[in-house]
Amino acid sequence: MSVAIAQQIVNYLSTGEIKDAVNVPSIGPEQLEVLGPYLALCEKLGSLQGAAARGAADRSHHRVRRKRLPTRTSSRCTLAVLRGFIGHLLEWGAVNYVNAPSIARERGIKVVEAKTEQSKGFSNLVTVAVATKKGTSTVAGATFGRRVIRLVRINDFFLDADPEATFSC
Repeated sequence: MSVAIAQQIVNYLSTGEIKDAVNVPSIGPEQLEVLGPYLALCEKLGSLQGAAARGAADRSHHRVRRKRLPTRTSSRCTLAVLRGFIGHLLEWGAVNYVNAPSIARERGIKVVEAKTEQSKGFSNLVTVAVATKKGTSTVAGATFGRRVIRLVRINDFFLDADPEATFSC
Protein backbone atom coordinates (compact mmCIF):
# COMPACT_ATOMS: atom_id res chain seq x y z
CA MET A 1 0.00 0.00 0.00
CA SER A 2 2.72 2.49 0.91
CA VAL A 3 4.50 1.81 -2.42
CA ALA A 4 1.26 2.61 -4.28
CA ILE A 5 0.83 5.85 -2.34
CA ALA A 6 4.44 6.83 -3.00
CA GLN A 7 3.95 6.14 -6.73
CA GLN A 8 0.82 8.31 -6.76
CA ILE A 9 2.77 11.17 -5.18
CA VAL A 10 5.60 10.74 -7.71
CA ASN A 11 3.05 10.77 -10.56
CA TYR A 12 1.43 13.93 -9.23
CA LEU A 13 4.72 15.75 -8.76
CA SER A 14 6.16 14.69 -12.12
CA THR A 15 3.08 14.86 -14.40
CA GLY A 16 0.35 16.54 -12.35
CA GLU A 17 -1.84 13.41 -12.55
CA ILE A 18 -4.20 12.97 -9.62
CA LYS A 19 -5.29 9.34 -9.35
CA ASP A 20 -7.37 7.52 -6.74
CA ALA A 21 -7.55 10.47 -4.36
CA VAL A 22 -10.40 10.44 -1.86
CA ASN A 23 -13.16 12.94 -2.81
CA VAL A 24 -11.13 14.37 -5.70
CA PRO A 25 -11.90 13.19 -9.24
CA SER A 26 -8.93 11.66 -11.04
CA ILE A 27 -7.35 14.04 -13.50
CA GLY A 28 -4.82 12.97 -16.10
CA PRO A 29 -2.01 15.10 -17.51
CA GLU A 30 -3.95 15.79 -20.74
CA GLN A 31 -6.98 17.05 -18.82
CA LEU A 32 -4.76 19.02 -16.46
CA GLU A 33 -3.19 20.74 -19.48
CA VAL A 34 -6.64 21.98 -20.52
CA LEU A 35 -8.11 22.57 -17.05
CA GLY A 36 -5.00 23.97 -15.34
CA PRO A 37 -5.55 27.60 -16.37
CA TYR A 38 -9.23 27.39 -15.39
CA LEU A 39 -8.42 25.95 -11.97
CA ALA A 40 -5.79 28.64 -11.35
CA LEU A 41 -8.22 31.34 -12.50
CA CYS A 42 -11.08 29.98 -10.37
CA GLU A 43 -8.91 29.85 -7.26
CA LYS A 44 -7.71 33.44 -7.85
CA LEU A 45 -11.29 34.67 -8.38
CA GLY A 46 -12.42 32.89 -5.20
CA SER A 47 -9.48 34.35 -3.30
CA LEU A 48 -10.27 37.86 -4.55
CA GLN A 49 -13.89 37.45 -3.45
CA GLY A 50 -12.81 36.12 -0.06
CA ALA A 51 -10.49 39.08 0.49
CA ALA A 52 -13.12 41.61 -0.58
CA ALA A 53 -16.19 40.07 1.11
CA ARG A 54 -17.79 42.41 3.62
CA GLY A 55 -19.78 40.27 6.01
CA ALA A 56 -20.51 36.57 5.98
CA ALA A 57 -21.26 35.08 2.58
CA ASP A 58 -24.76 33.75 2.10
CA ARG A 59 -24.30 32.44 -1.40
CA SER A 60 -21.51 31.80 -3.89
CA HIS A 61 -22.37 31.49 -7.56
CA HIS A 62 -20.03 30.85 -10.44
CA ARG A 63 -20.44 30.33 -14.15
CA VAL A 64 -17.99 28.66 -16.52
CA ARG A 65 -18.33 29.65 -20.15
CA ARG A 66 -16.57 27.58 -22.76
CA LYS A 67 -17.88 25.22 -25.38
CA ARG A 68 -15.20 22.54 -25.51
CA LEU A 69 -14.39 21.78 -21.88
CA PRO A 70 -14.59 18.21 -20.61
CA THR A 71 -17.57 17.23 -18.48
CA ARG A 72 -17.27 17.72 -14.72
CA THR A 73 -15.28 20.92 -15.32
CA SER A 74 -17.82 23.00 -13.48
CA SER A 75 -17.49 20.94 -10.28
CA ARG A 76 -13.69 21.08 -10.41
CA CYS A 77 -13.86 24.84 -10.87
CA THR A 78 -16.25 25.05 -7.93
CA LEU A 79 -13.70 23.30 -5.73
CA ALA A 80 -11.03 25.80 -6.83
CA VAL A 81 -13.32 28.80 -6.19
CA LEU A 82 -14.20 27.48 -2.75
CA ARG A 83 -10.58 26.79 -1.87
CA GLY A 84 -9.63 30.35 -2.78
CA PHE A 85 -12.63 31.90 -1.06
CA ILE A 86 -12.54 29.90 2.16
CA GLY A 87 -8.78 30.33 2.39
CA HIS A 88 -9.52 33.87 3.58
CA LEU A 89 -11.86 32.62 6.30
CA LEU A 90 -9.40 30.06 7.66
CA GLU A 91 -5.67 29.57 7.48
CA TRP A 92 -4.59 28.59 3.95
CA GLY A 93 -3.09 25.29 5.09
CA ALA A 94 -6.44 24.25 6.55
CA VAL A 95 -8.34 24.49 3.24
CA ASN A 96 -7.96 22.06 0.35
CA TYR A 97 -10.03 20.66 -2.51
CA VAL A 98 -11.37 17.88 -0.30
CA ASN A 99 -12.60 19.85 2.73
CA ALA A 100 -13.64 23.14 1.06
CA PRO A 101 -17.22 22.00 0.23
CA SER A 102 -17.87 20.73 3.75
CA ILE A 103 -16.48 23.94 5.27
CA ALA A 104 -18.82 25.93 3.00
CA ARG A 105 -21.79 23.81 4.14
CA GLU A 106 -20.80 24.20 7.81
CA ARG A 107 -20.75 27.97 7.35
CA GLY A 108 -24.12 28.00 5.59
CA ILE A 109 -22.72 29.09 2.23
CA LYS A 110 -25.00 27.99 -0.59
CA VAL A 111 -22.96 27.14 -3.68
CA VAL A 112 -24.55 27.42 -7.13
CA GLU A 113 -22.68 26.39 -10.25
CA ALA A 114 -23.72 26.84 -13.86
CA LYS A 115 -22.22 26.18 -17.26
CA THR A 116 -23.21 28.11 -20.36
CA GLU A 117 -22.06 28.35 -23.94
CA GLN A 118 -23.11 31.99 -24.26
CA SER A 119 -20.81 34.83 -23.31
CA LYS A 120 -20.39 38.47 -24.09
CA GLY A 121 -16.98 39.15 -25.59
CA PHE A 122 -15.10 36.16 -24.12
CA SER A 123 -15.17 32.53 -25.14
CA ASN A 124 -13.39 31.37 -21.96
CA LEU A 125 -15.02 33.35 -19.17
CA VAL A 126 -15.48 32.40 -15.51
CA THR A 127 -17.74 34.56 -13.33
CA VAL A 128 -17.89 34.35 -9.53
CA ALA A 129 -20.58 36.20 -7.59
CA VAL A 130 -20.78 36.28 -3.81
CA ALA A 131 -23.87 37.52 -1.98
CA THR A 132 -23.69 38.89 1.54
CA LYS A 133 -26.13 40.89 3.63
CA LYS A 134 -24.43 44.02 2.30
CA GLY A 135 -24.93 43.12 -1.38
CA THR A 136 -23.52 41.06 -4.21
CA SER A 137 -19.99 41.29 -5.55
CA THR A 138 -19.08 39.91 -8.96
CA VAL A 139 -15.66 39.20 -10.44
CA ALA A 140 -14.86 37.60 -13.77
CA GLY A 141 -11.77 36.31 -15.43
CA ALA A 142 -10.81 34.69 -18.71
CA THR A 143 -8.20 32.31 -20.00
CA PHE A 144 -6.19 33.03 -23.11
CA GLY A 145 -4.26 30.20 -24.70
CA ARG A 146 -2.97 27.49 -22.40
CA ARG A 147 -1.22 29.59 -19.78
CA VAL A 148 -2.56 33.14 -19.58
CA ILE A 149 -5.28 34.09 -17.11
CA ARG A 150 -6.70 37.59 -16.70
CA LEU A 151 -9.06 39.37 -14.35
CA VAL A 152 -11.50 41.12 -16.70
CA ARG A 153 -14.30 42.45 -14.50
CA ILE A 154 -14.96 43.61 -10.95
CA ASN A 155 -18.67 44.37 -10.50
CA ASP A 156 -19.49 46.81 -13.33
CA PHE A 157 -15.86 47.81 -14.00
CA PHE A 158 -14.10 46.10 -16.91
CA LEU A 159 -10.32 45.78 -16.84
CA ASP A 160 -7.39 43.66 -17.95
CA ALA A 161 -5.24 42.65 -14.98
CA ASP A 162 -2.86 39.82 -14.27
CA PRO A 163 -4.17 38.17 -11.07
CA GLU A 164 -0.76 36.58 -10.49
CA ALA A 165 1.12 39.88 -10.49
CA THR A 166 2.48 41.39 -7.32
CA PHE A 167 2.48 45.12 -6.78
CA SER A 168 4.45 47.28 -4.43
CA CYS A 169 4.09 50.92 -3.50
